[in-house]
Amino acid sequence: MSMVLNHLHKVAAQSDKNKMGLEQLAACMGPVILCPSAGTADPGALEFRKHTEVLKYLLEIWSEKGKISM
Repeated sequence: MSMVLNHLHKVAAQSDKNKMGLEQLAACMGPVILCPSAGTADPGALEFRKHTEVLKYLLEIWSEKGKISM
C-alpha cells in the first residue's frame, strides 16, 4: 500500500501537467483500491464516496518518504 500511495503522491505532484490532483486520483482509484471483496455482507462497505474520501485523506497526509506527516 505504501508503494501505491507513493506513486499516487508523485502523480498528484504533477497535477499541473496531468490534471490529476488529489480529488481526481481519489475518485478514480479510491473505489478500486479500498473496495472490499465480493463476499462482504455489509452493504455500507460499497459506498464509494467513503472510499474516495479515505484515499484523498491518506494522500493529503502522505509524504514523499512514505510516512504520514501530521
